[in-house]
Amino acid sequence: MQQKFGTFIWLSALAIIIFRSELSIFLGLMLLSSVVSRQISIFRSLCHAVSAGLVWLALTMSVDSIFWGRLIWPEGEVLWYNIVLNKSSEWGLSFAQPWVTLGKHKADSEKMRLILQEFIN
Repeated sequence: MQQKFGTFIWLSALAIIIFRSELSIFLGLMLLSSVVSRQISIFRSLCHAVSAGLVWLALTMSVDSIFWGRLIWPEGEVLWYNIVLNKSSEWGLSFAQPWVTLGKHKADSEKMRLILQEFIN
């Protein structure tokens, strides 16, 4: 982090809010170690975290809402559906899909091997 805690917190908030909320565990522990070792104060880290969280959340919600046509935070809806409502099992499983994907990959790699073999000979 090289003592650039503000940048670290802002970029961490961006990654957590837009991409994956599970990153908060990993990145939060990194920040917590800096707070415990007194490299940054709790107040300063909270100021950065709250302001960064609000800015990135507003930005991602405004962009995603334009695309979806309604007010939405996709990562928040996934969290609500999977964790609060506990309905992650309703996504279901597709046993055929991995076999088709794997089979296609093997067939494509075999074609590529034959094509390369023809060019070499």
